[in-house]
Amino acid sequence: MYDKPDFSPVILELCRALENEFLMKIFDKYTRNVIHRKGRELERFFTVDKSAQFLTRKTGQFIQAIRKASKPMDKPEYTLGQMNTILSLTNDSNLVS
Repeated sequence: MYDKPDFSPVILELCRALENEFLMKIFDKYTRNVIHRKGRELERFFTVDKSAQFLTRKTGQFIQAIRKASKPMDKPEYTLGQMNTILSLTNDSNLVS
């Protein structure tokens, strides 16, 4: 018996499970939906974000992930930190209309 138990393995597994759930249920589906809806117009869809520097700083990670997932045989990849950053953008009325 330890005087001070180590909960880090349990917390780490909980974070991995949370990351996988967000990825499978929200981000994977939305990323594939954007790629399917925009098709060949995907780069034009990103031009607004790429043209404004304040948007590029905020949405750059999301653009990179969608662009990577649009390549054949690639699937969407996001870290828990990236998903947190992207979800926090939904509070900004200047970005979400």
